[in-house]
Amino acid sequence: MTNPAIPTIRALSSNACAARHRGIAASVTLPIPVPLHQGTFGDPPWPFLGFRFLPGTELVHAGLEDRTRVARDIGRFPAALHAMPAPGDLPVDPFGRADIAIRGGCPSVA
Repeated sequence: MTNPAIPTIRALSSNACAARHRGIAASVTLPIPVPLHQGTFGDPPWPFLGFRFLPGTELVHAGLEDRTRVARDIGRFPAALHAMPAPGDLPVDPFGRADIAIRGGCPSVA
């Protein structure tokens, strides 16, 4: 029996994962980190991903003069991401993390 206090980790090397990453990266306006590992932790098992860091400087430390251009670029990223169709092979999430009604983010509209 495995100990739920010790994470189980495996390298992500599947072609499907790499293809999905390339598709997202080609569709959004800013670089995205490459997923390297996935695993679970706890009981019930809670999934997680590990990513490679993106090079660069955090915005607060960048000392930028033209913040309007940066804000525009950052704003285009979620618009491009949300314009993409969701893959049909996503696993069912028994915790409902993507369900706003369960998470309490927005009241339902009757």
